[in-house]
Amino acid sequence: MAAVVAAAGVSAVTTAPAHASPPLNVYVGNNCGMYPQDCDGNDMVGGGLYLFYHSRTGSAQFPTGSNAVFYGDVYNYASDTGQVGERTYVYHYEFFAGKGEGSGEPVKNNAAAAVSCSTVTRDDYRIYYNSGYTGHSQEFDAAYYCLDAPAINLDSTLTNENASQHWA
Repeated sequence: MAAVVAAAGVSAVTTAPAHASPPLNVYVGNNCGMYPQDCDGNDMVGGGLYLFYHSRTGSAQFPTGSNAVFYGDVYNYASDTGQVGERTYVYHYEFFAGKGEGSGEPVKNNAAAAVSCSTVTRDDYRIYYNSGYTGHSQEFDAAYYCLDAPAINLDSTLTNENASQHWA
């Protein structure tokens, strides 16, 4: 058989399959890795939805404890996958580490209040019960400047049962 292959001028070359680097897990309190053009540090440039670990109580404008901030649509508050060059990243969303109670906890099914901030008109957001923008939802109207409007508690169905967000 080798003589037949050699006579035909065909050579058999075996190469090891190329292995891509395994995905890199990153734990973050925002989705700036998915939308770097819209982020300036940890703040959203074009408008973001701030989620809070605790509910707003009494006359306080914002809840105590940790928060997370997202720009645009988030299909699943648990995680998202992005590509930077040849590297695949899995962003696991959690409340900002070191920012009070709830710090480091997963965002999915742990938020209790939200405020929609915007530097452009009508960046309203809708938070959904399920991943993929399905199930019961609640809309949050955009405040041009975050300090203009207090955080709003999620309704009783969504408090600690929230999985995605979409621009309304």
